[in-house]
Amino acid sequence: MFSEKLRSLREIHGLSQQQVADALQVHRSTYSYYELGTSQPSFSTLIKLAKIYKVEPNFLLGFDEEEGQVLRCEEPYYISKKVDAPKYACDLSSDEQRIVLSYRLIKDKSKAEKALQDILFSEED
Repeated sequence: MFSEKLRSLREIHGLSQQQVADALQVHRSTYSYYELGTSQPSFSTLIKLAKIYKVEPNFLLGFDEEEGQVLRCEEPYYISKKVDAPKYACDLSSDEQRIVLSYRLIKDKSKAEKALQDILFSEED
């Protein structure tokens, strides 16, 4: 959901609502309403938000860039069939959710995957 994405991105970037509101040149309460889902930003504000958080506007709107389809916010993201692993993204801890969201924000995923492989293989030694 848009409002949840805004809050997660703000927290990942370590910003307060006031800092984002100042960057947008709106009142803090206006930005707060965006995060609560009671108000929607204008198109120009959406573009500013995308620049602040260094994401594509489509990402903020819930479009999956790789698949080119709208994500269904009502359904939890199914992530695993393994018995000992979380089945849905909502079952992940907040730290794990931040890692997944951070991964989704990375433009060059091959570098991130290589770094993770290096970490995994170094732990096995």
